[in-house]
Amino acid sequence: MASREPLNPGRRRLLLASLAGAGLLMTGCTALLDPGDGPDIVAPPLATNSKLRVVIFELEALDLPFHAGIVIYTPEETVIFDPLGRWEPDQCSRDGHLIRDPAPADMARYLARDGVGPAGTSWTVHQVEIAVPPAVARQALALALQTPALPPLHCAYAVSSLLSRLPGFSDVEPDVVTAGLLRTLRDRPDAAYSRRRLPAT
Repeated sequence: MASREPLNPGRRRLLLASLAGAGLLMTGCTALLDPGDGPDIVAPPLATNSKLRVVIFELEALDLPFHAGIVIYTPEETVIFDPLGRWEPDQCSRDGHLIRDPAPADMARYLARDGVGPAGTSWTVHQVEIAVPPAVARQALALALQTPALPPLHCAYAVSSLLSRLPGFSDVEPDVVTAGLLRTLRDRPDAAYSRRRLPAT
């Protein structure tokens, strides 16, 4: 993996300002979930081979939920639905929005936001796991496969649109607001929610 050079302070401020402008579109200027420095929240992974794990990455410098994806677990395979993502795995390949059958090391890298963003960037990763019947997991995968090309800043819209079409997710409405999607999912009674602050890359 190629090393990344740290940005000088001027370029770093410019990048964060650009991300802030883009991110305000994604959050809809809504209040964020967990301001300030709180402890990590750890929920044991759900012991089932049929579940959805929604992953939202928050840009720590701005307290800004910035990118969303779903790890889809069916009894047959595991697929990362990463709409508009730029992360590249080491041991498998990306096919558009999808990363199929990621190796454990690649899954760990994805959840650590490894290799994305300039050196020195800090992220918080929010994960919401929800157990679903196998048929619903397979339907989620089918919808992910059908996802067309997307305009910029529509990862949360792609994730929320997919969820809204599944049985049991009538509380989710298609929206570009990343923070709102996280709020909706985190507050579900069937959700296992985790939050982890990642060290700066």
